[in-house]
Amino acid sequence: SLVNAIFVDEMTMDNNKELENKIDELNRKVDALLKERGG
Repeated sequence: SLVNAIFVDEMTMDNNKELENKIDELNRKVDALLKERGG
């Protein structure tokens, strides 16, 4: 049904946002490590 489709879509969007946040955090950590190593 349409309601189910919308619900699943919302869940997927939430998961994507969470993944984006984790990726941003990883990128910051990698940048910090590279700077520490004099990169």
